[in-house]
Amino acid sequence: MKNFYKVGDNVDVVESVLVHPTHTDGLAKSGDQAVVGSLVGVVNNDALATTDTCVLSTRGVYLLPVTGVDGSGNAAVAVGDQLYIDPAAAAAINKKATKTVFGIALEAVNSGATATIKVKLNGSN
Repeated sequence: MKNFYKVGDNVDVVESVLVHPTHTDGLAKSGDQAVVGSLVGVVNNDALATTDTCVLSTRGVYLLPVTGVDGSGNAAVAVGDQLYIDPAAAAAINKKATKTVFGIALEAVNSGATATIKVKLNGSN
């Protein structure tokens, strides 16, 4: 097909538009969960400047920090729960359904706790 560009599992995004966890230099790091609008994924490379292009993986299973909270307060995360990413909270991942859909929990997290667990990305491509 002459208008096909690429599969879309990995997309290029300029660092300055990504919301990701906070680092001392303010830049995205490899392994960070990230969001821009409705596009979510995991950053593949460290950015050295806000003008750098980051490769964002939109499919796969990753070890990511997840917090056991939902819109009402503390809530345990169970295997199979839908997870969301919060652009207003440094890209925190939790069960707050008012935020941007991120992926599915493949492990549990206790209520009120934060743990690094396996998360299957929803695979928007």
